[in-house]
Amino acid sequence: MKKSVKVILTILSTLLLFAVIWVVLALYVFTGVHRYVPDPVYSADGSRVIIPSVDYNKNNHDLYLMVHIEVQDTKTGKILFQIRTRASDRMRWSVGWVDDNTVKLDSSDIGTYCWTGSDVETWKELMCL
Repeated sequence: MKKSVKVILTILSTLLLFAVIWVVLALYVFTGVHRYVPDPVYSADGSRVIIPSVDYNKNNHDLYLMVHIEVQDTKTGKILFQIRTRASDRMRWSVGWVDDNTVKLDSSDIGTYCWTGSDVETWKELMCL
């Protein structure tokens, strides 16, 4: 009798361990923060690049997991435009070029936004089509 109880306890302990591991992995995959940020996106003519980033600093609650966009001139490295969007990295989002002067952000939590400009002083938000 004692031997069968030991076998049953061993089997139950093993099943419980597998269940805990499965739950932890499922929570990590489906709700965890994945530090993946898309690669820089170059404009069609190659003169500019969008550099997306995500704020992973947990100490800054207002900006934690917020998507940031920076546009640079590829020849000089000069920052032409930067913005802290209200898009969260917890949701799906993407960034790209509409044309050589217009950046488009698609976010499942805040919608679609576009910004256009040619140099540092001229960037502005506009309605996306």
